[in-house]
Amino acid sequence: MYNEKNKLMRNSLSYSIWIVPDNGIKIQLYKKIQLLASKFDAPLFDPHITLLGGFLGDKKTLLNKTKIISKKIKPFKIFFEDVAYLNEFFRSLFLRVNNSPHLNSAKNKFSTKLKWEEKDYVPHLSLIYGNYSIEQKKK
Repeated sequence: MYNEKNKLMRNSLSYSIWIVPDNGIKIQLYKKIQLLASKFDAPLFDPHITLLGGFLGDKKTLLNKTKIISKKIKPFKIFFEDVAYLNEFFRSLFLRVNNSPHLNSAKNKFSTKLKWEEKDYVPHLSLIYGNYSIEQKKK
C-alpha cells in the first residue's frame, strides 16, 4: 500500500507501469533523449509515460495482473502541453502530458487492481534524468 515513507525511499527493485509511444514517435523522442543525454552526460532510457511507479510485489503475480489489465485498455492519443522541469532526478526536464479521461481511466484500472496510488501524480514524458541547475534546464 502507498505511504509517504515508501515514496521517499525509492526501492532499487521496484516495478512501474509505462505507456510507450508508437514506433515513429518513440524513435523521434528517443533521439531527443539521446541528444540530451550525450550533451549532459546523463543516463539513457526509453521514452515512456509512467502510469504507476515504485511499487513492490511478486513479479509473476504482477506480470499476470498487468497482462489482464492491459488487454482492457485500448490505444489512445496523448497530447503534450509544454516543457517543464522540477528539482527531481527523474522529473528533471520533461514534456507535461494532458491528463485526459483515457489516461485517467488507464491509471485508475491499474491503481485499483494493484492497490497502489500516487498522490502527487504528474503525467509526463521525461527528456532527461539528472540533477541540473535551472539555467541548464532552461537551455
